[in-house]
Amino acid sequence: MKRVVTLDVLRGIAIFVVILSHVFIYVVGYSILNPQTGSLIVLIFLAPLIFLGKWKGFFLMISAASQIYSMNKDIRNENNAFIVFLKQILNASLLLVVAYFFKVFLLPGATLYQYIFYSIWDPSSRLSSLQFSDTLESIALCRIINAVIYYLITLGKGIKKPYRNIAIFGILGFLSIVLTPVVVQLVFNQTGLTPLNIRTTIPNTWEERLYLIFMGNLIGWQQPLFPFISSAFFGAIYGIIFTQETLPEKKFIHTAFLTSLGFVIGGLGLLPFTEDIIADFWTHIHEPWMLFVNLGIQSMCFLFFMRLIEFNPNNAKIVRRLRFFRRFGMLSLSIFCLELVDLFPRWVFSKLFDQDFVTGTTTNIGLLFALVVFTLAFWSVIIRLWEFARFYGSLEWFLRMFMCLLFNKKPNFNDPLNSRQILYEVEPILLLSIP
Repeated sequence: MKRVVTLDVLRGIAIFVVILSHVFIYVVGYSILNPQTGSLIVLIFLAPLIFLGKWKGFFLMISAASQIYSMNKDIRNENNAFIVFLKQILNASLLLVVAYFFKVFLLPGATLYQYIFYSIWDPSSRLSSLQFSDTLESIALCRIINAVIYYLITLGKGIKKPYRNIAIFGILGFLSIVLTPVVVQLVFNQTGLTPLNIRTTIPNTWEERLYLIFMGNLIGWQQPLFPFISSAFFGAIYGIIFTQETLPEKKFIHTAFLTSLGFVIGGLGLLPFTEDIIADFWTHIHEPWMLFVNLGIQSMCFLFFMRLIEFNPNNAKIVRRLRFFRRFGMLSLSIFCLELVDLFPRWVFSKLFDQDFVTGTTTNIGLLFALVVFTLAFWSVIIRLWEFARFYGSLEWFLRMFMCLLFNKKPNFNDPLNSRQILYEVEPILLLSIP
C-alpha cells in the first residue's frame, strides 16, 4: 500500500505531545512557572514543553498536507474533480459538527465533566465556548478553505502546474500572518470586538451568537483562522510536494531548509519590536514573531522525516521502528476528542499518593512527570487493544463509514480504516530523483 509515511509519523508524534501537554496543563500548579517565585532550573527544564504548547498550527499543517495529497491522488484516479472537492467539503463539515459537540459535551470542564463531578447537566451554559476557535474546528474550517482554493487552481490543467500552485499557497500563507493585525483592527473598527472580548460577549439572540462564533473563528481567542490558516497553507505546499513522482533530493532539501531557516531568523528578527514576549507564551494572542519561528521549525520537522523516509530507498527498518507513533496517528482525532479518558490515570495517582490529581493540581515535578509517563503508557495500551478491534467505533471509523454511506460506496467491514495495511504492509512513496 503506497502511503506518505511522514504524515502518519508526524500525526502520531503530534497527538503524543498533545496527550503529554494536556496532562501537564490540567495538573500543574502554575506557581512553579512564575519567573519570580518558581525555580529557574525548573523553568529551563520545562521550556521545551512550554514552547511545544504553542505549536497549535502543527496539526493544521499535517492535516492540510494529507488533504492536498489525497485530493491530488483522487482527482487523478477518479477524473472528477468536483466529486473529490465535494467529498472534502462534506467530510470537513461533519468534522466541524463533531468539534462543536466535543466543546459543549466532552471537553474537560464541559457538560459531561460537570455532570460526573457536580451532578449538573446544563449544556446551555457551555454555548459560550463556541465563541472561540479550537483545534478541531480550526482543522475543519481550514480543510474547507484549502479544498476550495485547490479545486479552483487545479481546474483545467492546473493540477500539472505544481510550482505555480506552491507559489499561490506560499503567498497566501505569508499574507495571512502579515495581514492578521490589519484584519483584527478592521474588525475592531467596525464592531468594537477584539480577540479577547469576543468569547466573553453575551449574545441576546441566536443571530448574535452565530455572528460571534463567526468572529471567534476569524480573529478570536486561541486558534482563529487569522493567523493560523497560514499553517494550513504551508501544509498544502508539502501536500503538493508529496504528489510529485520524483524530486532532486539535495536541491529540494537545501532550498526547503534555507526557506524554513529564513522563517526562524525572520521571526527572531521581529523580537525587538515585540512589546511583551513573556505574555505571548501565557495568552492565546499569537504574535507574528512566534508564528514565523514555529512555521520554520515545523517545516524542518517535515524535512527531517522526509529525509529519513521518502528520500531514503532503504527505509523499511525506520518505518517499522516508527510504528509506535503511527499507531497514535491512526487515532489522532479520536484521542483528541477523548481527553476525559485522562481522568482515569489521574484518579489512580490520586489513590496511590493521597493527593487530588483529578480536580486539583501539584507542584511536585517528579509526580507530575510520573503521571505524564503513566498516562502515555495507558493510552498506548488502549490503542494497542483497539487495534485488535480494527479501531471500530473511533471518530476516524465514523467519518469513513459516513462518507461511504453518503457516496454509496461499500466499506471494508473487516478493516474499515485499512489499519493492517497502513501499520504492517505500507510501502512509503519515494521522492528521490533517480538519473
